[in-house]
Amino acid sequence: MQFGSGTKVFEHPTVGRLALQHEQLRLVADVTLVVNVYSAAPGSIDAQQFAALG
Repeated sequence: MQFGSGTKVFEHPTVGRLALQHEQLRLVADVTLVVNVYSAAPGSIDAQQFAALG
């Protein structure tokens, strides 16, 4: 399994700018299968905006 991580910035039409941590997992046996996980730092403005999306 291969993986990568970083920060991805989104511009959302309702809450505005969201900077989310990004984790990507890719199976070595089939690199076309990818799992992307996005999360906001606990207690951050980004977490509050993300939670406001419901």
